[in-house]
Amino acid sequence: MSDLAIYSPSTDSKYSNLHKTASCAQRYTRELKLEMQPLLNKLFTTYPKEAGRFIGLLNEIDLMTSATLAGIEHTMKTD
Repeated sequence: MSDLAIYSPSTDSKYSNLHKTASCAQRYTRELKLEMQPLLNKLFTTYPKEAGRFIGLLNEIDLMTSATLAGIEHTMKTD
C-alpha cells in the first residue's frame, strides 16, 4: 500500500471533508464490488457480455475513486 493510501488528514485541514467523502466513496465502491461478485459470477454463465460490462464499470468506478483520493491526499501533503 502506498503512503498516499495511509495518509490521515488533520481535522483542521481545509480538505478534510473532501478527503472523508472520497474515502467513503472508495470504501463503498469496494464493498459493492465484493457484494456483487457472487451474483456477477452467476450472471456471467448466462449473460457473459452484460456481466463483463458491469464488472468493467465497477472497476472503472474503483479506479476513479482511488485516483480522486490519491489526488486529494497529494494536494493535502503539498499545501
